[in-house]
Amino acid sequence: DSGKFTIDLNGKTWESSQWVLCVSGTADIKIIDSTGESGIMKTTDSGSALILLYDTAKIEIAGGSFETSSVAVNMSYGGNATSAELLISGGKITANTCVYAQGSKVTITGGEFETIDRYIIYYITGTLDLSQYAAADKISFYVYSLADVSALNLIIPEGYVIIDKATEEEVTQLEADREYIIAKHVVSVTNADGSVTTNYTSLEDAIEAAELLDNSTVKLLDNISVTTSCTIDSGKFAIDLNGKTWESSQWVLFVRGTADIKITDSTGEGGLMKTTVATCDLIALYDTAKLEIAGGSFESSNYVVDMSDSGLASSSELIISGGKLSGYAIVNAKGSKVTITDGEFEEFDLYSICYATGTLDLSQYADADKIVLFVDYSADVSTLNLILPEGFELKNLNNNEEVTQLEASKMYAITKASGSETAVAASITGRHNHYRVCKHR
Repeated sequence: DSGKFTIDLNGKTWESSQWVLCVSGTADIKIIDSTGESGIMKTTDSGSALILLYDTAKIEIAGGSFETSSVAVNMSYGGNATSAELLISGGKITANTCVYAQGSKVTITGGEFETIDRYIIYYITGTLDLSQYAAADKISFYVYSLADVSALNLIIPEGYVIIDKATEEEVTQLEADREYIIAKHVVSVTNADGSVTTNYTSLEDAIEAAELLDNSTVKLLDNISVTTSCTIDSGKFAIDLNGKTWESSQWVLFVRGTADIKITDSTGEGGLMKTTVATCDLIALYDTAKLEIAGGSFESSNYVVDMSDSGLASSSELIISGGKLSGYAIVNAKGSKVTITDGEFEEFDLYSICYATGTLDLSQYADADKIVLFVDYSADVSTLNLILPEGFELKNLNNNEEVTQLEASKMYAITKASGSETAVAASITGRHNHYRVCKHR
């Protein structure tokens, strides 16, 4: 009922067949676990709250684990509102409802929450302050059907929004008898002249908006980790990685249809697109879609860009004008055109580009001698159009002999031809082989 002191679980278990703790009156209690792990407070009664908190009492939960199949902290008294205050700065709470918020204030700055089948907070009265909680987007809450919503004071972190769980729409005003989640703005879309920027909690929603706004820019505001692929079918716009990471356990991006996309990183460093699954390529590019990679880092255990459509040739076009690309191979060139003018490449196998169809234009790439080229076994070499930089020539990587005709299933190097500093860009067609582009000294 009174006093200001700390309860240290000290790695031990405090268990009761009723509620475990009733904090009332003017008591001001802090619960910790000095061991940092294994301290547990739990009730074995499925109908009992774990902790009762009412009157003007205060509790801070700073450590330990708290387990109940009912309510973890009940701030009401006989169903009525109280002036109690709760601060959760650490620990882990597992309950049907973690907090029955019918006191004057609940502040969450840390901790983990796991609900059995409902929501984290049952919100009835007072202030709910999440402004300093970094994981606020993991909070769900229900506003009681008889709550006076005009008296509620919900404070969320900057850059976060309230989402009605049923409608999935962003709201600014709470309503009674509704369930809500907190979401973070992770991406923005800015129109072509920069006059209007709209923030989104969903990458998919941002992409849909950008498809209707030619020359707009989609900018990542936070790291994105998803289990799905993003598909772009139309529109002409840029994607700015903005120093953030876009990660997926699938292919990260499908660029298809008539889409015309440019990927940049306005920070100049740190922007990363990667897949975490070894069997997935990073980007699929097909139909008549176009893609320019101008900045950022791109990581895959397979192809960074696959221009085939289910293994068949497409009419897609790819430009690489910057960025760092790492993969089993950089490009599966099975579209209509690949142009490389800049960028760094790190391949994990024997070649940078698998060349199967269309034009491969390296004429403006100063580091063309770092490219290893494999002509696909299925290629119709008579239709291939390889354009080398001025003064460069093609060599069979197996015997280091200069070639003028490509062959399927061979690797090639590109080198700078000796005594040919004034030579014009060379265009080479071919038969079946692996080649590397090299500079002649």
